[in-house]
Amino acid sequence: MTPVLSEEGVIVAEEDTASSEVLKVGAKLDADSALIAAKNVIESPRSAYSFTLTNDTSVDMLEFYASPETVTDWEDDVLGEKTIRANGDWTLITLSGQRGCVYDFLAVFADGDKLEKYGIDVCMLEAHTYYEN
Repeated sequence: MTPVLSEEGVIVAEEDTASSEVLKVGAKLDADSALIAAKNVIESPRSAYSFTLTNDTSVDMLEFYASPETVTDWEDDVLGEKTIRANGDWTLITLSGQRGCVYDFLAVFADGDKLEKYGIDVCMLEAHTYYEN
């Protein structure tokens, strides 16, 4: 790939040198600005992270807490009024990306059992399932 420069010396596109075909038309940025913009996109956290929470146990899940690892107490119940029914019911959980990637989870079940899990990286998480022991 070869940058295509305007007469003013700014990158306006990228060209595949083997086929002379323009592949990407970009904003008119100088090389330093383009590098800074790319770095900011890579390093910026997303505003939110979502994952599927599945209850594959035989007992309904009544509460689910997800707190950043840096806090000392459990925060609000993420489920609110919702119950995740036993045997494969699921819901989509969305957490703020502004609070970091590593969270601790607490699931509370209808039979009184509580399961705590620590150090879960929600930035990489697509699904989280609770199973029977």
